[in-house]
This record gives sequence, C-alpha cells and structure tokens, in this order.
Amino acid sequence: MKKYLYSTLLFLFVFSINGFAQINFEKGNFINNQGEQINCLIKNLDWKNNPTEFEYKLTENSETKTLTIKSVSEFVITSVSKYVRANVEMDRSSSDLDNISLKKGADFKEEELFLKVLVEGDKSLYQYTENRLNRYFYNSDAMNIVQLVYKIYEVTTSNESKYFGKNETFKQQLFNNVNCENKSINKYEAVLYKQKSLTKIFLSHNECNGNSVETEREETERDEFNLRIRPGLNLSSLSIQNHGGTVNKDADFGNQTNFRFGIEAEYVLPFNRNKWSIFIEPTYQYFKGEVNGIYYSTVRTEDFTVDYKSIELPIGVRHKFFIGDKLNVFLNTAFVIDIEVGSKVIRSIADDLDVETRNNIVFGIGAEFRDKFSLELRIGSSRELLQYAYWESEYNTTSLIFGYKLF
Repeated sequence: MKKYLYSTLLFLFVFSINGFAQINFEKGNFINNQGEQINCLIKNLDWKNNPTEFEYKLTENSETKTLTIKSVSEFVITSVSKYVRANVEMDRSSSDLDNISLKKGADFKEEELFLKVLVEGDKSLYQYTENRLNRYFYNSDAMNIVQLVYKIYEVTTSNESKYFGKNETFKQQLFNNVNCENKSINKYEAVLYKQKSLTKIFLSHNECNGNSVETEREETERDEFNLRIRPGLNLSSLSIQNHGGTVNKDADFGNQTNFRFGIEAEYVLPFNRNKWSIFIEPTYQYFKGEVNGIYYSTVRTEDFTVDYKSIELPIGVRHKFFIGDKLNVFLNTAFVIDIEVGSKVIRSIADDLDVETRNNIVFGIGAEFRDKFSLELRIGSSRELLQYAYWESEYNTTSLIFGYKLF
C-alpha cells in the first residue's frame, strides 16, 4: 500500500511539471543587434537576480531557444517586465560588515548588464540585483546610464576607534538631474536607496515634465503572508517489534483513521511570480489502539495498548503551478519535528514503554481553488516511536488535508 502511494505521488509530481510548465511562456518581444523587433513567447522566470540570458519560442508549438546578452539589446514580457542591455560603470562594494570597504568613494568597473526598467520617461530608473547586491541606475542624458551611488564604508579615527559612514551621493544626483519641480536639496534628504522611494521621485519628475510615463511593469499581486486552518484525516498504522529473546513479541496495531487539526502560516517568497513559499504548520494528531495475546513467554501472553498523541511541526517549502485565475496545483515537502504529549505503550504484565519519537519527512500534492479552499494528499516517511535497545517501531501516516485561508 505504502509503495503504491509513493509511486502515485512520484507520477503526479512528474505529470504536474510536464503538464503545467508551459504557463511560464508569456507574450513578449526582443530587439536583436540589427535593431529588429521579434515578437515571441518568453519564459517568465520572474528573476530574483538580473538575467544574462532568456528562453523563448516563436509560437506555442515551436522549439525553445536561448538568447544571451551578447545578441539582444532589450527584451520585454508584456505587462510584466522589461530589461535593457547597457554598458555601465558599477560599484560592487559589499554591504557585509565583515567585508566593508575602507574607501568612501565608489570603486567603479565597467560591466555589460541587463538592467530592469522600473520607470520610463524623460528620466528612467533601472535596477540591477545579484544575490545581496542591489544597485539603481538612471539615464543622465539621452545616451548614458549612470549608477545612483550609495555605499557603506568603514572609518578609523586617530585613536583607532571605528565607525561606519554612508556615501549618499545619489541624493545629490537626484537633486541635480531628477528635479523638474526645482525642489530644495532638503526635500531629497528623506529619499531612501529603495525601489519604492526612488520610483516615487522619478514618477514625480516625469509627470512634471508632461512626459508619458510608463512604470515597468505591472507587479504580480503578492500576499506575503497567508494563514490557513488545516483540518483533515490521518490514515495511520503502527507496528512494534522486539528483537531480544526467542519469543515473538511483535505487535501490529493495524490501520486506523483519525482526525488531525493544523494551523499553517505561509510566507510567499518575493521571486518567481509567487510560485515558491515556505511554511510552518503546527498540527495535533493522535493514534490509539490495543492488541491482545502477544507472547510474553512460551506459556504467557500480554496485552499492548498504545496511546500516542503529539504536536507535529512541519517546516517546509512549497511550489505552485498556476492554472488560470482560480486554480493552482502545488507540491511541497517538509521536515517534521514531532513533540509527543504524554504518550505511552502500556503492557499488561511488564513495564510500560515510553514514547520518544524521532523526526521524519513528508511529501504532499494538492490544489487550491479561488485562493481560499485547498485539498492536499500528504505522505510521510516512517517514524520511530521507541528508543530502546531491543525494541523498534514503525509509524506511518498518509493524510488528506482540507484547507481554508483566513487571510
């Protein structure tokens, strides 16, 4: 039974990836080095880091090809994002305090990059992200794209004490070049080196100039935090084996269906278009059973009663495949920390066995409808409940979980 369920889960995993991967290709276009605009379908990975290449197809049924930064001057995923190729002077000084620069000035080096367009107009705003590195650029004139300078650096005083300084040249750059309304320099003191703060400045400047302004692009709506109640049913089995002595003392409590109740907190990660998230789901579960007539010796038998209750704490990662506006299919896996609550294996003529559980792993596949209701099939690896020299146990659970999103 267990092997069949694992095989089914693996099949559904492969089917889901093969069946829904095509939703990543969306309408767009690119401009090649000859200045030609090619309409196509571009694989939208909602890049966390700025890309150096992308995959595209001319039609739904054509083969997938890859283009790199060397052959494309810009590419657009319609109503989602736009990237332009630029040769820029960029400062890569670290903000990690263990590797902080000792120089106040920017350490520029020329690089060829795909910059993400955040605002287009008389003055355009661009972004480059690579892991923990985050830089913003703007067009200083019709041709040049220049970095907005922000840098943390270390200062050592004459008495050998140290402190960290900030080079906030970007505020002066904005005052000099992105200031249609002739604001005083004091108006720029509160500007942060953050996307939201900078975008506001560029939009205000372009609107003042009467230019048509394009904010690049529609951001995918994202609920950063979701909370769900997760009741369900557990199909569980438990068997106990003793390897000491010559008498068979194995006890099989069989299968039973019990209620489980969980509360899930999910954090949606800020990349790949809301498809990845991490979650934690405190869950109450239990298993009770009795087996009679287990051999204690060649002439005596005993009865076993199990009363196992615990709070499970799955901590995991989830990946979603969106199918239209109302439905998504998801796969997840989690490491489960199990906290038993006053559990025992009671023996009728011998010492009771304390339940000391070990952790295990679970795998799940499910679907969510209207971003509100969900249903998941979850299978767990075997869990050990006893930690004695001659005793072993095997606790297995398959769960059917219903979900309702509170917010």
